[in-house]
Amino acid sequence: MAFLYRVCGFVLESDLELPELQHASGGADVFLRFGSVPEHLDQPISRGVLFEAGPEGYLLRVASTGRFLVRDGREITLDVVAGASPRDLRALLLGPAITAVLHQRGALVMHAASVVGARGAVILAGDSGQGKSTLLAALARCGYRVLADDTTALTLTPSGSLEAQPAFPFVKLWRDALQRMGDDTEGLTRSMDHVEKYSVSHVPLFHAEPVAPVAMFVLRVSNDAVVKCEPVADSESFAEVRLQTRALRALEGLQLLAGHFQLAAKLAASVPIHRLTRPRDADSVDALVRIVEPFLI
Repeated sequence: MAFLYRVCGFVLESDLELPELQHASGGADVFLRFGSVPEHLDQPISRGVLFEAGPEGYLLRVASTGRFLVRDGREITLDVVAGASPRDLRALLLGPAITAVLHQRGALVMHAASVVGARGAVILAGDSGQGKSTLLAALARCGYRVLADDTTALTLTPSGSLEAQPAFPFVKLWRDALQRMGDDTEGLTRSMDHVEKYSVSHVPLFHAEPVAPVAMFVLRVSNDAVVKCEPVADSESFAEVRLQTRALRALEGLQLLAGHFQLAAKLAASVPIHRLTRPRDADSVDALVRIVEPFLI
């Protein structure tokens, strides 16, 4: 039995059930099938610890879980290891495998959460551990709508403007972040086995339509005692967008850098970008909300 889901602007027909995604109807754009996947590509151009990328596509391999081969922005083949964790399989699919699909389909894929207000979408970018998901969850508690957590895909409209695509209505939070927000993990599902990160449903506050971006914040942690917000100079905006792009090395191997440059430059020129720095050991989420909120109202 195949399942139909909508994610990041396309419809996925999947042999694997994906409870994190919203169900869809109609024709599929991308197909996930179980099948045989080689250990290596014949002609990889770029490599990492877990991936290879080249003319044949993008290969992701995790010894305990399985191998994914992504081709042409339309095909995902999954070769599952016996006894693999279903949660881990879904996390790899919805992370690096879907990122490869989006790259191949010509999207700008940011390592970022996105939240929607009256003015449009605000992109919350940054490396892992900088507080993107925590800030997204705090803004959702203020009534703003969740568009994406951890991966934000931006695509071009027919008129040539950028829009951020809805991902899925879950925010993944570490145990300590939940505790700081007054919540516990009872009844929550881990996003991966043996990882203290949990999936929190935001279905009632999920924004299921694409939205034009209006601002981007790059979250960072420092040893300073106060929260700081500094605008990124126009001359540095493109480089900042590039730094926040997901899987740049894979993008190089897929030989898709030219299109990426164009979209990154368009985003840099379209929205104000700020660096938002928070103290390392202080709970500063309320101060961060106060800084971001004016761009949403």
